[in-house]
Amino acid sequence: MRIFKSFINGISTANTNFKIIIYLWIINFLFSLMLVAPIYFMIDKNISKSLMGEKLAHGFDLFWLGDVLYKFRDFSPALIGGIIFPALLYLLLYIFLNGGIIGRLTITFENVNLKNFFSDCGYFFWRFFKLFLISIIAYVVFLGLFYRIISMILEIFTKKATTEWPLIIVSNLKIVVLLLLFTIVTMFFDYAKIRVVISNSKKVIKETLFTLKFLGKRFFKAWGLYLLIGLFFLIITFIYMEIAYIIPKNTLLLILLTFIWQQIYIFARLWIKLIFFASEIEFYRYFV
Repeated sequence: MRIFKSFINGISTANTNFKIIIYLWIINFLFSLMLVAPIYFMIDKNISKSLMGEKLAHGFDLFWLGDVLYKFRDFSPALIGGIIFPALLYLLLYIFLNGGIIGRLTITFENVNLKNFFSDCGYFFWRFFKLFLISIIAYVVFLGLFYRIISMILEIFTKKATTEWPLIIVSNLKIVVLLLLFTIVTMFFDYAKIRVVISNSKKVIKETLFTLKFLGKRFFKAWGLYLLIGLFFLIITFIYMEIAYIIPKNTLLLILLTFIWQQIYIFARLWIKLIFFASEIEFYRYFV
């Protein structure tokens, strides 16, 4: 079956290009360190040798958090800006790195190295940025319109409900519907990026329309592949959470072990990201 074959080939391609995962992990780690370091130094300077710091040493509690929030209440605008700006910066970094990922995965005759990876990142950045702007419109329209229509249909079953169960079921169904609609839009723009890279075209709108035509003929196969990889990701996440939950965190060694386990999970997430793109590239090339 084409879906499973694309999935298996995607895993093989991701494993072959394992260097990309290492690059992505280093970049993510350095970016996270850049964000956390200022907050750490602020807390260390103002709290570590104070009564609040001593309270934290005995365990986290909501009263301690309340004291911290009150102490830094005048810094809230700066803190909000400190959250929004890094989020926008990470979004641009995400767009930038996607060019390197897809660019390298579509090239089968070159070894991956840092130079050609970043070369692809820069080469496709503006095209991917244009796709990102188009995707914002698509997310707003598609999720806003279709989700609202489906929600109105589901709410019909709750109007005459005599128990809370129909409300609970419909509420959960709405969440599932929202997630499924989100996967459709995300999948579509994955293929749009792949189309732009493979065709090496700067006409982003034209390639987006081609992607619409391409997926229109084989939507359920492409979506089935995307959901299959998504299920694989959920299984890995479940395993990670179960093991992370049973690891005690009462000694420095076990805290270090938890940190290592977290980094393994991050590696797994980046690996899944490559599998998504590699499988979709294989699927696209089979039908085009």
